[in-house]
Amino acid sequence: SGCKLRGKKTNIDIQVQGALKDTAKKHFKGTIDFKKGCKKATGNENEFCTLLSDKAKSIALPMLLCSEEEVEGNHSSAAGKVGEKELFYIMSRGFNFKEAMKNHWHHFQWFHILSYFEARAPIGSQGASTCGSAL
Repeated sequence: SGCKLRGKKTNIDIQVQGALKDTAKKHFKGTIDFKKGCKKATGNENEFCTLLSDKAKSIALPMLLCSEEEVEGNHSSAAGKVGEKELFYIMSRGFNFKEAMKNHWHHFQWFHILSYFEARAPIGSQGASTCGSAL
């Protein structure tokens, strides 16, 4: 997936979150391309994946391309497992392992979605951008 920023002061935020279980595999290749003419544009690309088994694999390749000066681009990717303390806490409340994993994931997902939107002011449309359909 990719996004090309062309207009001045254009902004893009790509947030990818997911969970993998059993032997699932995921490949994420995201690109933010700052094209000529997009001065003072900003682009952020963040990917996080929760691994719900030891055999699940996540590969993330975020990329920033730049043909313009005075732009700001950030990218990150991370993968992690559910912590033993969190699982113990949820299971001590009467949930079995499968329910605990599911509840932890739903709580984690909503916490990050809500905190993401609370941290941002309403976004207006500035500039022009063309983005891939996988966003």
